Amino acid sequence: MGKVKILVIFSLLFILYFQYKRIGDNYSSFTELLSNNKPNNSILLDNNIGEKPKSLLQERENSLKQNKTNNSLASNSIESVKKNGQKLVDSDRNPSEAVEFKNLIKLNSLYYKKKSDIPYTGFVSGLENGKIENGKIDGLWISYFKNGFLRYKANYENGVREGKWFEYSDNGNLYEEGLYKNNQREGLWKRYFKSGQISYSVTYEKDEETGNVYSYSEETGALIWKGKYIRGEKTGLWEYYDKDGNVEIKEQYRRGKKEGLTEWFHKNGKLRNIGNYVDGIRQDGFWEEYYNNGELRFKGSFLNGERSGSWEEYWTNGKPKELGKYVNGKRHGIWNYYDNMGQLIRAKDFREGKEIKF
Repeated sequence: MGKVKILVIFSLLFILYFQYKRIGDNYSSFTELLSNNKPNNSILLDNNIGEKPKSLLQERENSLKQNKTNNSLASNSIESVKKNGQKLVDSDRNPSEAVEFKNLIKLNSLYYKKKSDIPYTGFVSGLENGKIENGKIDGLWISYFKNGFLRYKANYENGVREGKWFEYSDNGNLYEEGLYKNNQREGLWKRYFKSGQISYSVTYEKDEETGNVYSYSEETGALIWKGKYIRGEKTGLWEYYDKDGNVEIKEQYRRGKKEGLTEWFHKNGKLRNIGNYVDGIRQDGFWEEYYNNGELRFKGSFLNGERSGSWEEYWTNGKPKELGKYVNGKRHGIWNYYDNMGQLIRAKDFREGKEIKF
């Protein structure tokens, strides 16, 4: 046992001797080594002990320069992120490693890779292009039709639409444009026909149509109707036009339902019909309708939405055509019929809409 101890001690001394000899080649004395004073050639004491001094020094200088360059690049990248509002440098998500959108599944508003329970983070390619962060669309998102035309492009923040929205028809022309704030439509929105001609414009407030609205003809570009919304409901005066721009109908709305007088017009602008609505229902009371020459066509009353009481109908020359009464929307009693010169030609008797023959 004693011999083994002596052998171990001797081996340790032998190793220390040769290690000191290697270090001593670069230090003038053992004292200098213990004092950690570097010799004049500025050799660095580290894991590379024994290498040539100039080689070590050059390697360290190169390493420091490289670190400085890398730090500068990282700083510039961060600055670019701040200026543009989107991350430009992200080694963890390389666009070349993007996942096709069709290979993702959506569950509880989050996107996952198939057979994964971790919300996906990374780039998306295919008919849908963009970036997903923790399962939610984030940043610029671009979608395409199968024919290669742009379908829509929009900006998202944490899965919510935020900013300008552009949607396109499958022929590549703009279909709709507007603005989202916190996933709600806001401000002026416009729609277009495939031809590129504007079809519709309306103002939104917190995702509800509020303000003036206009609709246009694809054929002529002329206005076909206009009105106003308050919180998504029709209100006030609404006007409808024919293809030549002539007013056809004027009607009043309150809380989304017809309320008050409604007027119909002929192409020449002459009044054709006039009636009253309450809560969206054609109301009791007097109604009139006119020919396009301005002559009265008929006049009468409604009760519970049905013709009631005396009714008079006239020829275009103003001469009487039919005179009689309605009960519960059916002809009742004696009805007189006239020719276009106003001469009585026959009389009929009705009971609940059925003619009684003598």
